[in-house]
Amino acid sequence: MERGGGDKALERGEAVVDASVVVKWFVREEYTGEPLRLRDAYVDGLVDLLAPYLLPMEVLNALKYSGRFGRMS
Repeated sequence: MERGGGDKALERGEAVVDASVVVKWFVREEYTGEPLRLRDAYVDGLVDLLAPYLLPMEVLNALKYSGRFGRMS
């Protein structure tokens, strides 16, 4: 995968994601575009994602305190 490729297509490969990237899949905030393109590339089978063991807990914690996720009307 190329760094700083902007809108260039992702080549088949691997990427390591952390909670800051995964949270942007659920909460729209600044710089959400690239994480969404990475997610879409994974869904399309273009890239494999690797993540730390604690990623699910880190993401849940970040979403809990984001103030922009799961609000009930």
